Amino acid sequence: MKPKKIYVLGHSRAGSTYLAEKLSKETKIKHYDLDDIRFIKKFTKSRTPAQRKKLVDNLLKKKEWILDGRGTDWDRHAMLKADKIMHHQKCNPKLTKPIKKQ
Repeated sequence: MKPKKIYVLGHSRAGSTYLAEKLSKETKIKHYDLDDIRFIKKFTKSRTPAQRKKLVDNLLKKKEWILDGRGTDWDRHAMLKADKIMHHQKCNPKLTKPIKKQ
């Protein structure tokens, strides 16, 4: 049976979002980046843990999904609902560009 709920676990800048997007294209399963749940506006103001958990819980009700995240305290319960967990550890040098100072 093909997994319909996939959690791609990886540290920041490891390429887990890239992998999740590729899987999404191949499987036709929608990808959700948990950074979009953590932040109100990407990498700026964070949502509260309660807000994040509620949004993740809503995603988990869907029949199929691909999530990529860090496995932190507020999204760890998503891994328990996954049919498959992929732990992406290697950094992709093409994706690891210096972060510009703002």
